[in-house]
Amino acid sequence: MKKLFAKILLSAILSIVAIAPMHFADAHENHASAAENFDTAIIYYNEACAMCATYINNNLPQDLAVWGISNFVKKDYVNEKTNRVTMNDMMRAAGVPLDLQSHIMTFIGDKYILGGHIPKTMIDEIFSPANSARFKKIMVYQDEMHSDAKDYKIWAIPTYADDFVGEAKTYSINTGIEEYLDYLEKNKDTLINSAKVNNKLSQYKSLLPVVLVSGFLDGINPCAFAVLLFFIAFLFSLKKTRGSIWKMGLVYI
Repeated sequence: MKKLFAKILLSAILSIVAIAPMHFADAHENHASAAENFDTAIIYYNEACAMCATYINNNLPQDLAVWGISNFVKKDYVNEKTNRVTMNDMMRAAGVPLDLQSHIMTFIGDKYILGGHIPKTMIDEIFSPANSARFKKIMVYQDEMHSDAKDYKIWAIPTYADDFVGEAKTYSINTGIEEYLDYLEKNKDTLINSAKVNNKLSQYKSLLPVVLVSGFLDGINPCAFAVLLFFIAFLFSLKKTRGSIWKMGLVYI
């Protein structure tokens, strides 16, 4: 019996020794991919759009390369249907609202989301260390070609919040993102309180279906029927009229 136990123990130790390097390698690989997160831009685009091809093959890589982004993963969501599913999943996970979703979506890590044709000056403003330190996540949307661009939309999670605050703001294309970041700072207290109210409302909305369904199910259980029948019988014993019994029954229900 002791020899059998010793063999089992030795086998378990050898298994752990064999698996440990593999586990360490996986952990190291995951850490490395996380460290390289901001070196990669994942771009979803429509290959049928000629102007889009010029932007994602020339302008965008050149503009992002200045900020250390050297790996560009381009995914056509028209010819490859699975790419559209992946893009929608990424937008849903990131919380991108419908009015900030463009025909070109660029994701850099979990912090930068660019929708459409973003001018170089704006990319420089987004990735500048001074501005980047003022938010946890940012979305910028400009869906027109550069020559037709008049305004853009921007939405961010400031450093003092855990989720997007307020609503997406629209600015003239010539207005720097510093104006929006200043707005977030100046209205910090108001935006925080508004976010708390919205969170409470969303919690109530999520509870409402549960309450309604639970109340409906509780209303059709045998106990409720038994009590209602007993109540009606009691009212008849008091010689109440049929009309008054109906009224009291409706009040009970």
